[in-house]
Amino acid sequence: FAATGGVDDTIHLFDVARHVDLGFLMSPGDGAVTSLALYSPPNPEDSNNPLPPTHLVSGSADGGISVWSAGKEWECLKTMGEAHSGPVSSLSVHPSGRVFLSADLGKGGKGETLRLWNLVKGKSQFKTRLASAADVVAFAPGSAPENYALLCGDSLTVRSLTASASGKDDEDNGDSPSTSGVVASFGGPASGVGRQQAACWLDANVLV
Repeated sequence: FAATGGVDDTIHLFDVARHVDLGFLMSPGDGAVTSLALYSPPNPEDSNNPLPPTHLVSGSADGGISVWSAGKEWECLKTMGEAHSGPVSSLSVHPSGRVFLSADLGKGGKGETLRLWNLVKGKSQFKTRLASAADVVAFAPGSAPENYALLCGDSLTVRSLTASASGKDDEDNGDSPSTSGVVASFGGPASGVGRQQAACWLDANVLV
């Protein structure tokens, strides 16, 4: 499957294998659909071919997040209104399917946050402030990765989920990208690389 979101408040679904347009879902959020993430559970018999997707997570311009069932039925299971203060910029579901991360662009140049959610319950497990807006958050692939990538402007960091969330609850813990579980850092103002807007994992050890 493939899914796209637009300024018309809808999610457009496609069956890529059969070249079929599956139609639209109306986002419960107010404003554009700004981020999407499909989750497919790993295949124990063939790690290179995941099983069909079970969930779709969507984020909207008003900061809301919705969790959908995916596949045969596309039903909105849970909506977290005002999950973020600004537009949701990126979503990533952990390969276990138990939790997902969300990041936002903040509002009025402040309020940028990163949050960890329980996928089934739709409940926030921790929240941390970011020094600047995050364009990408992405869990490393694999059966049980500890790491996720976070791209904020000219700075790309790899962080440990365990270290980031250790001892934290849903209160703002005040951590910054330079102190919250960082295991590797690339770019930054001194690098002269400039703003970056996209990142993805090739495998558990290589980022593009």
